[in-house]
Amino acid sequence: MKIAFISYYYHPFIEGGSGVYANCIVENLAKNGMEMHVFTLKAPRKKQSNIIVHDIPFINKKFFSILTYYNNLKKEYSKIEKKLDGFDVLHENDLFGYPLAKIKKKTPRVVTIHHINKIEAEKAGYLYRIKNLRNEIGYGLKWEKDVIQRADKIIAVSEFTKNEIITAYKINEKKIKVIYNGTFNKNIKFSQEELEQFKNKLRIPKDFGIILFVGNIIARKNIDMLLRAFKEIKYRKSILIIAGFGDFSQYSRLSEKLEVQNRMIFTGKVNNIDLQKLYNICDLFVLPSKLEGFGIVLVEAMVAGKPIVATNVGGIPEVVKDKRNGLLVEVNDKEKLAEAMDYFLENPDIASKVGNYNRKYVNERFSWEKNAKETVEVYRSLIR
Repeated sequence: MKIAFISYYYHPFIEGGSGVYANCIVENLAKNGMEMHVFTLKAPRKKQSNIIVHDIPFINKKFFSILTYYNNLKKEYSKIEKKLDGFDVLHENDLFGYPLAKIKKKTPRVVTIHHINKIEAEKAGYLYRIKNLRNEIGYGLKWEKDVIQRADKIIAVSEFTKNEIITAYKINEKKIKVIYNGTFNKNIKFSQEELEQFKNKLRIPKDFGIILFVGNIIARKNIDMLLRAFKEIKYRKSILIIAGFGDFSQYSRLSEKLEVQNRMIFTGKVNNIDLQKLYNICDLFVLPSKLEGFGIVLVEAMVAGKPIVATNVGGIPEVVKDKRNGLLVEVNDKEKLAEAMDYFLENPDIASKVGNYNRKYVNERFSWEKNAKETVEVYRSLIR
């Protein structure tokens, strides 16, 4: 089958769960014999078997990147569609196929939805949404509504996301298939010496506990609350590492105000190897989000054998079972979040036991191989 896969985020532009999803699912669909035609941001890339990348020119500046991508996507898609005499399936990652409202051939459409933006967008003012045009708040309710309603089949990354789609847009649940995300395509094994060298590079004292957060630096990740909870933990010989893409400046200032800046590390965006090293050196992983459709970072941390502390929202409870994979707390409960982090730092034997369970649990339940096979079945159901 010839699959047109539309994604703003794709290697080397991997941001958040949708970026990881695009990179991993394309590679695994190609391994399953699909001829993948990826329409994404223009960038240098190595050639891969069964993967043909169609570069979309864009202006890499705030406000303009997504708009120029959208403007050029329609032109490039039309040209390639005509050249190849169409595709068997058009698969849109999130809202990134929005400009393709009208296409010449009646091609079955699939869209993968990671979480619904309508809830957050309705709470935000128009000025805030315009200022955050490049982020999920700014995409607009019309974009989301149109992409979801015109799809022949919707892939939701969790039961929570599925229910949100049904509630927000009155979609027949038979059109929605829940397919859970996987974890790293290639898990790297590191020697103890490599990990110690990495810790030294980050200037982490040898006897300090390490708390890790990974995610895009956006409001719903609730990083300010995490910093306030970190201020309250009793286990003072600890370091909080915040890794991800975005503007850290406000959180850097907050860490100084809270007087925890000497126990904070802001790494910025890291490559895949360093990301896996971060998961391996931490003692626990924390995700304090106000909303998550799935939380792919959770399964990445579990692969490394780490206990989880997270908020009891969205799709997180489908991934993390309270008191089994870690501890769940209510959103914005600073004291409980601090207590949960303290619990694993003060009880390393329990943290190790939970982490070992997580490593086995995640490998059995979440994999890109499984995701790809179920996605192929979705494709086949549309062209039979």
